[in-house]
Amino acid sequence: MKKPLANPHADQVTFRKWLIKQLKMSRFSALAGEDPRGLAERLGVTFDVLKSAIELRRADALIAGKPRGGRALLLPPDYQQFYLNVYGAARRDLDLLLKTLRIAPAALLRSVAHHFLMHPFRPRYLSESWMYQGKAIKPERPFRRISTRITRGASIALERHAHRWNVTCSCILRGLVTEVLEGRLRKFKIIGFSEMFGDPDRYVIPELFW
Repeated sequence: MKKPLANPHADQVTFRKWLIKQLKMSRFSALAGEDPRGLAERLGVTFDVLKSAIELRRADALIAGKPRGGRALLLPPDYQQFYLNVYGAARRDLDLLLKTLRIAPAALLRSVAHHFLMHPFRPRYLSESWMYQGKAIKPERPFRRISTRITRGASIALERHAHRWNVTCSCILRGLVTEVLEGRLRKFKIIGFSEMFGDPDRYVIPELFW
């Protein structure tokens, strides 16, 4: 005698419906100026699936009173923004370093994050406040606020390290900047946002992509 299904009345969502739903919520269903057929080929889906996702997004946008496209209905951007306030001697040395290297603070912060994720190590300092040259730096004015955006995949990988060390991602980024300023981290490649990986496994399990 065959065992009955756990819930014979449950909705059975097909893979096609699931894929259409994911595309509907993504920015790919709202890209302007790109041929849908070419986009479907680039994404590795059929044109019919992408077309259905676009039509559903437009229908949802109309219902929500956003006939021009409803980009606000899409998933958040595929990146995470991080901020650090830099004080005292660390701020002065950072300003000098940025001037010497002729790079923006965002490029430095993004590049050391990428380097760390590709070659993990534990920074000497992992604290909520600045530790620089063996001393704690209290918040003061003037200070330098630096920020950068990293891919969602990089953010997920960074959070794994933060969870293992029971700290925040900002603690790791602060520690990495200190590694640079104190001369322990000297060699790293300056990269652009587009060079970061979107798939966290590229950082967490890099051997899968060798």
